[in-house]
Amino acid sequence: MTEPLLDPWNDAARIAAYLEDTSTRLVIGLGAEWCSRCESVQPQFATLARAPARAEHWLWLNLEEHGELLGDFMPQTLPLLWVYEGPQLIHYGSPEALTGSLDSTAFLNAMAPLTPTPEANIRDCLVKPVWAI
Repeated sequence: MTEPLLDPWNDAARIAAYLEDTSTRLVIGLGAEWCSRCESVQPQFATLARAPARAEHWLWLNLEEHGELLGDFMPQTLPLLWVYEGPQLIHYGSPEALTGSLDSTAFLNAMAPLTPTPEANIRDCLVKPVWAI
């Protein structure tokens, strides 16, 4: 089944559920309209979201549109990528646009890992489905 990118406003309850379900992977990207690197990464992110691996879901956040979802977190670089398996943050970093064949494993492996600070763990902000009301 093909699933488009999750919508942070309309899919708030689903996002919260995915962040609790240990059998589900949620890939969250953060970019901005003014970010040139984001312009090259976001289309690849959207392509991967249309053909997710089993039990994998993709959410793209736009800093201008969805900044309030980030709480006190202010990114030092963009784009950013969080990969959660249920409540566990398993990858955090800055993705790079790829050339050639595109799959989620290659995309995630091309990510420059970053050390998450406590405020960079946006899970707590997203597990409260009431934020989208």
